[in-house]
Amino acid sequence: MNDILSRRNFLTGSALAAGSLLGGAALAGCAPQTPTATTGEDSDAFERSIAWDAEYDVIVVGFGGAGANSAIAAADEGARVLLLEKAPQSEAGGNSIACMQLLCWSESLDDAISYVKAMRGNYETPSDAIIEAYCGEMVKNKEWIEYLGAESPAFVEGKIEYPEMPGAQSFRVLTVHEGRGDGAAYKLFREAVAARADHIDVWYEAAGQHLIQDPVTRIVHGVEVAVDDRTVNVRAKNGVILTCGGYESNDEMLQSFNGYNGWVARPRTAQHRRRHQDGHGGGLRLVAHGQHANQQLRVRGPRYPGLHLEVRQRPEGHSRGRQRMPLHQ
Repeated sequence: MNDILSRRNFLTGSALAAGSLLGGAALAGCAPQTPTATTGEDSDAFERSIAWDAEYDVIVVGFGGAGANSAIAAADEGARVLLLEKAPQSEAGGNSIACMQLLCWSESLDDAISYVKAMRGNYETPSDAIIEAYCGEMVKNKEWIEYLGAESPAFVEGKIEYPEMPGAQSFRVLTVHEGRGDGAAYKLFREAVAARADHIDVWYEAAGQHLIQDPVTRIVHGVEVAVDDRTVNVRAKNGVILTCGGYESNDEMLQSFNGYNGWVARPRTAQHRRRHQDGHGGGLRLVAHGQHANQQLRVRGPRYPGLHLEVRQRPEGHSRGRQRMPLHQ
């Protein structure tokens, strides 16, 4: 890996590149959040105390669109990457295989920042710095998918959720080719991952169970993974990226965090639950069950007392938008 890349800068660039493309990626403990009194050899005492079963530069949890692009971005910087997916290979992809394959793009960075800040409204999060970094990568999305092999990217008109907001005039919706809803974007990302098999290992039916976190420095050093009927500890030398999807298929979290059950009128068959396992809040559980929950994430519910999620009301008169804000640290 390029030595000039710091641990945090390397991961931030990889995660934000993917987050701006497909809804968000969260960094898990990429740098100390509190000072540590340990120095020298003792500073890695916790890491040395773990019985590691495997080691990678970066671990990405979740093989949807955001996970695929996080892994690609890290691999193209020279990292050896482990991409974890809890579903079988035939069902992998999360929401990215079911969505309309629409990607955000803007011809103006200033307009993109204005538009996303307007969507933020009077809330304090995401911060200006996160929005500016997010938009800085989003305006590269057309160039990025062309780099991955998209030959004829196309624009979809009439898909801007809030056209009256500042900056909306330059905000565009992009597809990898003419038409949508055919899984083309995810296929492009999946093939790009496969083309980097020398740098990216993919483990299917491998669920992240816990983040392995130093209780003093709060650095996340790896992930405890359930795979092949056993649990293994996998070390991440440069960090962990969580791209585990939302909680739209988790009735309990919907009720706890949003105050309503969004699926109450929809039949929940066993097949539906199996194929929508991506929307059960796996990333929130990983953080909530960590030794030291990140205080900036703030997600709290009856079953998750250490965390609190700020639930935002959409602007009056607007339907639920497709251009949702990413959940960052």
